[in-house]
Amino acid sequence: MDFGFCTALYDLDLPGNLAKSKELGFSCLEVNAWTLFKRDKFEGGRNILPQHLEDDSLVEEIDRAIKDTGIYICCVHGPMQGVKLGDPDFDDKRYLYEALLERMKRLNIKYLLHHAGNGNLGDFREGENKEMWKAIVGSLEKLRDLASAHGITLTVENGAGAQDLTHPRALRKLFDALEGVYFSCDVHHAYRPQLFDYDEMFGEVGDRLVHLHVPDGDGFISHGGIPGKCFIDWPHVMRLIRRTGFDGPATIETDLRAFYYVLGYYLAMMKEEGIEEVYLPPVEYAPPNEYRYGPKDPEHTKLTPRFVQIPSAHIRLADRQDHAVDIHDAVILTAKKQLERLWAESEGG
Repeated sequence: MDFGFCTALYDLDLPGNLAKSKELGFSCLEVNAWTLFKRDKFEGGRNILPQHLEDDSLVEEIDRAIKDTGIYICCVHGPMQGVKLGDPDFDDKRYLYEALLERMKRLNIKYLLHHAGNGNLGDFREGENKEMWKAIVGSLEKLRDLASAHGITLTVENGAGAQDLTHPRALRKLFDALEGVYFSCDVHHAYRPQLFDYDEMFGEVGDRLVHLHVPDGDGFISHGGIPGKCFIDWPHVMRLIRRTGFDGPATIETDLRAFYYVLGYYLAMMKEEGIEEVYLPPVEYAPPNEYRYGPKDPEHTKLTPRFVQIPSAHIRLADRQDHAVDIHDAVILTAKKQLERLWAESEGG
């Protein structure tokens, strides 16, 4: 298995992320679609503008960085900003995907990853909302054919929300309807103990598995946590993954924003007040409440039990940056070591 992380984790341009991947000992990197067009995601707002399509210099820089670092880009995570599967104007945005796929081809990027959902079409229920199903399958067919013409494989990620395809049976139906489309499994999105288990997920669609997202969580924590510390039975999951024959790219999506915006802010204040060492007690994670997501019902998996998300720890505050590991790097390296150990232990299982 090749381990990597995604560009959303560091405030760096794509060449900078490739250099960071090499520094931390990874072999691959997952990128967002905009990173092949813009050096800064806020440059020109969220959308890809005409001037971004015309500028080729960034592609040349990325190509040099790939060659210099030896890190390969395993996949591009779609959609393009402002484009949703099944939208009536999907065909009008085809030129954006043509530009994206052309750049992917030049950079030898093999997979285009897409969520199969559209909140504008309502919530998807397995076996219901046939109009949504027809619209999304139609869009995926067009995108599959366009990707294939560029030598690129389209993959579908299982979703997290009610507007996404989540259930293994629905994903099986989708792949049966779309030959040549493959599966990117987000392990923490697939945590649905009240609806299905990992045996069912990998049993139904493990034959299409080509890519993994490997955060931990309860299925609804944004981007999850470090593998091995939440609800997911990782030894069992790794054994199931190995049985599919998969040995491809697995990328970490652990959310670092809380460290950057919350913990880092308070640690800096503590240091200013002369606090050198602190004790962090266990922190309970409470899933989203009924006020936000509505009343409980048997199928409402967003209302799950509490659990200890962060165990107790001692934190010493460093005087200088060169005397301590950057907390972002420490989180990513910890996740990498956990995953490498779990994958190695799954051999023979």
